[in-house]
Amino acid sequence: QIMRLRHRYGLGNLIGVNITEAMLNANADGTIPDGQLDIVGPHGLTICGYRAPRAGNAVHMVNSWGPKHAWNGFLRLTWEQFKGMFLYAVGFEMKVRQQNA
Repeated sequence: QIMRLRHRYGLGNLIGVNITEAMLNANADGTIPDGQLDIVGPHGLTICGYRAPRAGNAVHMVNSWGPKHAWNGFLRLTWEQFKGMFLYAVGFEMKVRQQNA
């Protein structure tokens, strides 16, 4: 369904996840270490890319914790990790409007 939001309807994906200790301790390449499954609380992220489960097994997300966390602010979860943290998804359409000065 998340892939359908992006490709069939052309919408961005805002997701809600349960943050785990592992997410707080993300590696420098953005991957999340296995284990450390204690839930810290809910958080919202934006999916910026993914690889299908048979083509690389990764969901790429932009975090709001700044560029010093993980891989310049990006996280890479396996689909298994993602399913374990996932709470909800919202599709959105972003339109940029230029204001006259």
